[in-house]
Amino acid sequence: MREIKFRAWDKRMMKMREVNALYLDVQMGMAPSDRAILVDLYETSSAYQVDRDVDLMQFTGLKDRNGKEIYEGDIIQRVNIKVPLLVRWNQKEARFDLAKDPDNFNAVVIWYTQLVEEDYEVIGNIYENPELMRGGKA
Repeated sequence: MREIKFRAWDKRMMKMREVNALYLDVQMGMAPSDRAILVDLYETSSAYQVDRDVDLMQFTGLKDRNGKEIYEGDIIQRVNIKVPLLVRWNQKEARFDLAKDPDNFNAVVIWYTQLVEEDYEVIGNIYENPELMRGGKA
């Protein structure tokens, strides 16, 4: 079974952070369907609200050829092809996809786990390196 873990893009500090814990905040006086997810980040003592303060990204359960964990929001490329692909969650299909164009959900590449771990490497992420999806260099 794969490990369930997350990381978060801190919108205030403009920094990727490791997530310590997630909490459903049921004390905000909201209807159950409107419950906020709060994130406890390492290095801080305050709670952050998902979507307002942080963007939450889940670990895919895969590692690249160098042993680096692959998260939603990462940009990976095949070593010998050099085409950047964005790792994203596809809610409709309940799976992670690789997208050539982050704005087009139809531009999807299906991936196979053994190929990822042998032939792909993480070159950045969509928050710290958005230029990689526009043809920039790693």
